[in-house]
Amino acid sequence: MDLRVEGSDLPFDLQYELHELFVRTMDGMLGSEGLTLLQFYILKSLKDSGHMCKMSELAASRFLSPAAVTGIADKLVSLGFVERVSDKSDRRIVLLTPTDRAKLLLDTIDLKARALMGKFLDGVSAEDRATVRRVIGDFARFLRTELKLQKA
Repeated sequence: MDLRVEGSDLPFDLQYELHELFVRTMDGMLGSEGLTLLQFYILKSLKDSGHMCKMSELAASRFLSPAAVTGIADKLVSLGFVERVSDKSDRRIVLLTPTDRAKLLLDTIDLKARALMGKFLDGVSAEDRATVRRVIGDFARFLRTELKLQKA
């Protein structure tokens, strides 16, 4: 049975290739710090949350098991990017918070990624930039809606 929808194979192939290239590019940026892309995403989630997070909260935000996040957190603690803090109201609960070193790294990676994107976009017309922004935004909204439907 052929499940392909007319015209859908090309965007999927391009998305897959872009993802692979993105992962390799990010690995290059993170490798000198000894971080994997998944560890980077956990750090970014911690920083973006704006508060100390429980393991279960981080696991849910990244679609990982609590055990997987525990292993990642152990590595991030050993690298000096995350600190474990006991919850003041319930000492059995362990919270994670990014260190200043992690925040500096995240800011540096953000600047590098923005510079890389800017380098690419310098050669793209304003009209095409607006189209790319709109199409990617539409795709992101579509996927967020699909995720909500899957959870329902």
